[in-house]
Amino acid sequence: MVDKDNFISKQITWNLSEYNNFISYVDDEVYRNLFDILYFCGLRKGEVLSLRWDNIDLIESIITIDSSASKIVGRGQVVKAPKTKKSYRTIYIHETLKKELLNYYISEKIKYNYNIKNHFVFGGIKMISFSTLDRRFKRYKEKSKASDMNLHGFRHSHATMLLELTNDIYNVSKRLGHDNMETTEIYLHSNSKAQKDLSDRIEDEIQRNISTNSFKTLKDNLQKMLLQEITKGVYNSDENNSIMAIYEYINKVM
Repeated sequence: MVDKDNFISKQITWNLSEYNNFISYVDDEVYRNLFDILYFCGLRKGEVLSLRWDNIDLIESIITIDSSASKIVGRGQVVKAPKTKKSYRTIYIHETLKKELLNYYISEKIKYNYNIKNHFVFGGIKMISFSTLDRRFKRYKEKSKASDMNLHGFRHSHATMLLELTNDIYNVSKRLGHDNMETTEIYLHSNSKAQKDLSDRIEDEIQRNISTNSFKTLKDNLQKMLLQEITKGVYNSDENNSIMAIYEYINKVM
């Protein structure tokens, strides 16, 4: 059994208010999305740097972790298998993050004008380096005057936030890839349901005061339908651009 206190570290962490202050100073779409994934999904920095668009299912709201970036002497920064067997995992993402990633995906697809499923989410053809990420993180911390948390603090911050929302230590452990218990197929279905519940709780925390109505339901249904078409990859460039333009119009005016 994983002790809840094991997630509470002496190192600096940020609560949601502190993170929102920090991210308000991040004016680059690439790094805004990168930091959002670190904070709201608890990925290791090697895991987030090695993500490809093929790892992100924007219809089912799932990120699949199956690799990690690593620095090797003589070879530089390469993509390797995750840290441990338990690091292979799927993570449900909340609605706000999904929409931000979708907008980012659309802008990347327009920029390259072809299928980007095998591109790195952060960097495109070539992933962002550890040193570049470190420099950008330091710059935004200085601009925002945030407390001096290191990059690994995003994982601790995510764990702390989840443990304030739930006592389900098992699924928090699974989400972070920290679980040291043997996993059997019997648990897979209930585990996925519980992790989906965790992502819903994150969304509830962020959108606590936003009420839903029939108009919002219509908008969501239209966006989901268009998203399915965008990700099919069966349309030519002009058709893709037209679908994306419709999606962006709905996103802006509704």
